[in-house]
Amino acid sequence: MGLKTIRRAMWCLGLAGALLGSALVLLPQPVQAQSKEQVATVRKAIDAAYKAEDAAFINYDLEGSLQSHATNYVYTTKEGKKISRAQLQEYLAQMFKVAEDIQSNTAIENLAVYGNRARVRVKTYARMHLQGQGKSTHILAGTERRDDVWVKQGDIWLRTQGKEVSSHITLDGKPLPRNKWSQ
Repeated sequence: MGLKTIRRAMWCLGLAGALLGSALVLLPQPVQAQSKEQVATVRKAIDAAYKAEDAAFINYDLEGSLQSHATNYVYTTKEGKKISRAQLQEYLAQMFKVAEDIQSNTAIENLAVYGNRARVRVKTYARMHLQGQGKSTHILAGTERRDDVWVKQGDIWLRTQGKEVSSHITLDGKPLPRNKWSQ
């Protein structure tokens, strides 16, 4: 490797370091140090919203399943596909027509508060029976990790974004290939 190549590599590393430093400055920073009590209060409010949505989902309550989703909510899959709140509502309405015995549980894994914004990593498990051809039923089960962004509007916290981190879906206990359900 020649001296010129080494200089270019060092320059690129310096440029990369400068870009990384600039990017770090642009990341959301805590507005001010949040006390443990403030973080606990936010966590309690957001956890209650997840529990309420799980309960609504189990009871086929379409509006309740989306009660903490802001009207401008957008979900992004690992492939980068964007799904709006309206599209999600349509999907849930269709699913509720063929699903039975729904179970759902969402748990907060990590939460960071930035003033009136919160970034939350959650793990959701859901399971349901689906009506198949004739009298047959199938068991669809899945686990998803997702990063959600919440914004406080007035006295309530609303979810504005969701981004899939990982997911695993099974049909009758067998892994369902991603291309079968992520379209």
